[in-house]
Amino acid sequence: MATIWTAADAYAAHPGADDDRTLDQRRFDAVVTICAAALGRPDAPAGRAGVRPTVYLYADLPTWAGLAEHPVELDGYGVIPAGAAREHFTAARWRAVVTDAAGAVTAVPRASYTPSADLNRQLHVADRRCGFPSCGAAVWFCDADHNRPYDSGGCTDADNCGLLCRRHHRLKTFTTWSWRRGANGAIEWIDPNGVRWDREPIRYLLPEVPESDVSESEVSDSDVPVAKAPEPPAAQPEACSGDPPF
Repeated sequence: MATIWTAADAYAAHPGADDDRTLDQRRFDAVVTICAAALGRPDAPAGRAGVRPTVYLYADLPTWAGLAEHPVELDGYGVIPAGAAREHFTAARWRAVVTDAAGAVTAVPRASYTPSADLNRQLHVADRRCGFPSCGAAVWFCDADHNRPYDSGGCTDADNCGLLCRRHHRLKTFTTWSWRRGANGAIEWIDPNGVRWDREPIRYLLPEVPESDVSESEVSDSDVPVAKAPEPPAAQPEACSGDPPF
């Protein structure tokens, strides 16, 4: 213990002119700094080198979105105000955990702005092309756009991200066009005049095999119908007549 106190006092002994922390507060911060430096050393214990501590905050989606002020649970501590939790939403050492009304975990958003390879693959197979109505740009020419900006607390996950080609990515970023993903996967766009344009969700539907009155024992292998591969999904009609002017 004497070694710990000596090290903490050495770090806390010389506060800056604008440092209004108490001596105990400086000692505590000094211990955190020393421990963080130890975890970052290459000779740290096996499996821990470079590991950063993570603090988990549990709250429902309306609270994270700023639409409600429900209590937030700080793991290992207890309940804290929603506003205080949102202040740490994008910090790398704090991880927001989204729960449903019953408290079950529904999502653990990534702490980074850049989508992971798994998320990119999920968006590629779910959206198949640019998310703007009538745009046929292939996924290879699209960016993963954050519906709610990352620096405003937006998650890097499949609900808040969508594929947009560079043209429509700029349209959304630099104009008043906006989009959101519905519960069924549809992408709803609102133009500057408040008109809604829908990009219907893409579904992978297998053909239904008609039921037969003949028993299985009376049907040979050669008589069993073989399901055909589904045709590529056709373009769906837009919510408004015609296509958007972009």
